[in-house]
Amino acid sequence: MDPQQRIRILSEAAEFLKVEEDDSSLGIILDAAEETLENAIGNIDIDNSARVKLALFLFMQNMYDNRTLLESRNGEKMSNIMKTIILQLQLENWSDES
Repeated sequence: MDPQQRIRILSEAAEFLKVEEDDSSLGIILDAAEETLENAIGNIDIDNSARVKLALFLFMQNMYDNRTLLESRNGEKMSNIMKTIILQLQLENWSDES
């Protein structure tokens, strides 16, 4: 992600998450969410897919909301909408490579 795109995505994510844009944890959460999403589906195009952007923001929201590790939350599962989005993107990426 180029620096200008990163600034724009951080701003959009802060608005989506309803947090202050200068929250120092937001940058690392963006990096981790982007890396997680890329590892799940391959190359991502944040600017040209609303589902990719939403998946990125949902990952960020989950990471932001669960910054503290609690034993009782370790069994928490990913939402069905998140599973659906990732599965669709994996299938699209797979069919593009075939």
